[in-house]
Amino acid sequence: MPIKSNGYDSAKGGETEKSGVTAPDESIAKWISWLRNRHGMDKLVQACGKSAKQIRRYEAGAEPPFSVVSALAALEGKKAAWLISHDEQAEPEVKALQPDADTYALVPRLSVRAAAGAGAVNYQVDEIPDGALAFRHEWLRERGVDPRHAAIIEAWGDSMEPTIRDGDVLLVNTALDHVRTEGIYVIRFGEVLLVKRIAVGMDSVTLISDNPAIANETIPRDRLAELHIVGRVVWFGRAI
Repeated sequence: MPIKSNGYDSAKGGETEKSGVTAPDESIAKWISWLRNRHGMDKLVQACGKSAKQIRRYEAGAEPPFSVVSALAALEGKKAAWLISHDEQAEPEVKALQPDADTYALVPRLSVRAAAGAGAVNYQVDEIPDGALAFRHEWLRERGVDPRHAAIIEAWGDSMEPTIRDGDVLLVNTALDHVRTEGIYVIRFGEVLLVKRIAVGMDSVTLISDNPAIANETIPRDRLAELHIVGRVVWFGRAI
């Protein structure tokens, strides 16, 4: 079905009146590139809550979650089906696979981004599950993780590279709300949500970045009350 939106006619392959860029008729990746050219990267970042670096990964072919597709389609006043099938009337077919509950635990994926970058203070927190990832109960037990006290969140920034990269998903053990051993933790310091290694000293805590270009930060005793441990990172995953 041809789509006409702000001067673009998909049947004719015309150009938009707004930006003069030709809208594609192929993959979601090309549509995202078209939206970036049309609206600008800042608008896309604001709309879908992802970093510019992650949006470029989607343009390169990484599969975006449905929530991102829906948010980007809304920029054109459309439903997600418009971006998926280029048909305003279509509704996407969504099939939910339910894993064996005796074998797998579903860990909720939250709409939370933790900054793995220097000076990042604009984080997004909306603790409403946005899907879930399945993990074997046995695998979780081996790592001391109770699925009732675990969450999946997304890293944002480059201060923990090469260990953790922008856009990586993190499995966080939220039962570990204090530092027992040195490791990588999700922490809230003042108004900032961060992913950092933590080293505990006699009267201070050091937030360590794996990226050598990013300076470590030492939190003195008189500011430790501002430091809250959200949980310890026990696993991460990323798109190829």
